[in-house]
Amino acid sequence: MNSYVKAATRARLLGNIVRGRAADHPRRRAVLAVARHLHDASLAFLDEADKPAAHVPEAAGAALLAARDAARAAGTGVSPVVVDHVAEIVTGERVRHYDLHPLHFEHLDAERTIRARLLAVHESGHLDSRDEDVALAALSSLVDLHADHDELAATVRTYGRWNRDLPVTYRTADGRRTAELRSGHLTVHEGSRLLAEIDVPEEMTPAGAWDLIAAA
Repeated sequence: MNSYVKAATRARLLGNIVRGRAADHPRRRAVLAVARHLHDASLAFLDEADKPAAHVPEAAGAALLAARDAARAAGTGVSPVVVDHVAEIVTGERVRHYDLHPLHFEHLDAERTIRARLLAVHESGHLDSRDEDVALAALSSLVDLHADHDELAATVRTYGRWNRDLPVTYRTADGRRTAELRSGHLTVHEGSRLLAEIDVPEEMTPAGAWDLIAAA
């Protein structure tokens, strides 16, 4: 099974998880949109299954970015970072959270707990289990932990970071674009090429940053 087939399986399972949470959700349409785009990405990966898995195919990358955009809608409860767990199979770059640098110790403890649980899920090997029930359980944990991290990030934005000069870093699902947010300034790169340097509000939200990264 090559990386494209593995990515297709993960995108499909994640889509199933997200779709399953849409039933009584107040943002049902937005949540279903995330699931639909993940399923589109799964099909796009399968279309390339007979080719060497050198990079994220264009159609799959577009579907993943659309899934990210849909997840960024307010109130979905689905972190855009969840989508990156599909692309990481092909790119080989494990999904990493940006550091919150919370001011208060209870928030720091919460961040460490989330990171430890994420590491445990990754190290368990269950994400790539051939038993889909096991893989679904592991991916469901990832969805929940990323949602917890986003909620903690919102809390830290309210109560403060210990050092506002430390940068917050972002990476798109296909791995092509990276960005660094530092003290009201967002720098966006595609590979080694500088795309944009943008002055932004001091309290820029992750959703706002992602919108600027996509538009750069």
